[in-house]
Amino acid sequence: MLEAFPVQGVRAPALAMFKPVLMLCRAVLLVALTQAATPAVAQDDHVIQSQDVLRIRVGQFDPVSQAYVNWDSVSGEYRVSPTGQVTVPMIGAVTAAGTNPAELSQDLTDMLNRRLGLDESVDVIVDLASFRNIFVIGAVNAPGAYPYTPGLSVLQALSLAGGTERMAGTLLQSQRSAISTQGQYRLLQMNLLANLATEARLTAELNEADIETPPRLEEAPLGEELMQREREIKEARDTAFRSSLDQIEGLETLLQEQIARQNEQLELRERQLTLVREELSTASDLVERGLSTASRASSLERLVADQEVRMLELETSTLQAQQRLNEARRDRLNLTNDRRRNLVSQLRGTRVTIEETRLKLDTQAALFAEAMRMGDGYVMPDSKGQPTIQITRRGPEGPEVFTATRATTVRPDDVIEVSLPDVDSVRVFPLDTPNDAAEPPGPLTLNQ
Repeated sequence: MLEAFPVQGVRAPALAMFKPVLMLCRAVLLVALTQAATPAVAQDDHVIQSQDVLRIRVGQFDPVSQAYVNWDSVSGEYRVSPTGQVTVPMIGAVTAAGTNPAELSQDLTDMLNRRLGLDESVDVIVDLASFRNIFVIGAVNAPGAYPYTPGLSVLQALSLAGGTERMAGTLLQSQRSAISTQGQYRLLQMNLLANLATEARLTAELNEADIETPPRLEEAPLGEELMQREREIKEARDTAFRSSLDQIEGLETLLQEQIARQNEQLELRERQLTLVREELSTASDLVERGLSTASRASSLERLVADQEVRMLELETSTLQAQQRLNEARRDRLNLTNDRRRNLVSQLRGTRVTIEETRLKLDTQAALFAEAMRMGDGYVMPDSKGQPTIQITRRGPEGPEVFTATRATTVRPDDVIEVSLPDVDSVRVFPLDTPNDAAEPPGPLTLNQ
């Protein structure tokens, strides 16, 4: 908060006498505050836009204390909203976009005095706390966003971005490039054929059918060899899959037989236990009548208990065998599902690779044609070729694009795009080549 500066030694009755002097002091203080708050470069020409950060200072001369007081509760930095408004305490939302700092200062002063019922005793000062960035892109050494300062020119903006790229001379060896491109093209063709064969094999595995040779491979010189390799791979994979299934199915058969035998044993044990219990009942009756000894009954009781224990062991073993049988069935199902899932994933990846290879084939064919068009020589930039500078600026009806010079003044939010002359605007100096130089390869054709 700015400290008050009291005017001492002046009595209240003499206040009217010093009123003009006080008003002059007030004006001097306002000028001092303005110069301290604003940059050295004048900002009155700047048109406020959304996202600008404004520094607003509000103050009033207090005739009682004979001092100029800053209103800290209202003063501060405010960002202009995307709708172009700035919201100030005790004033509310005010349209700032499209005005300059001087106009907005006067508007805020009038509104604040009117709202508080004051007689033009409150002053508002508006300046820009920070500007929006500018953006430099294209053929510069360090493209990116840079801070804006008032009066910035295109040349100064380019210096912030490290200057324009230098277009150095380039040695063209188009014949060698064409041969290299042709080799890359042939290699991509082989990769395409191999991936087509793999796609046919994966599709056959997924559908559990025989491999069908794609039409493209029927005409290719190595098509039959590639298809034979894929058939061998499919046969090996099918054999391994069937072997795993056979092992699981064999385990299931053994477990089913074990469960069946244990069930038979349980039935036999149940019958034996029934007979022993009947015999125990008879022996107990004879012992009660004194016709048999107690040892006979005790022996039969031990036999009953032994049979019951053996039955419990058989039941436990049967449950364990049933659990292993369920696990084997689950393993068989997982094996089938995992194989199908892997086939689908491999097929999807192979098809993506096929499309990428076809795009690369198109690129290599275009590079071959360009190499044959340029010929052999040394490329030098044309001395008349100059960078093209275009500025994209936000206007009231949308972005505006125009060609700029190095002296053009930049505004906040401007996008400066630098373009260098293309190859067609440079000079090519042919190289001396032997008379027996090899002829460049003929044009390539795409048979996809």
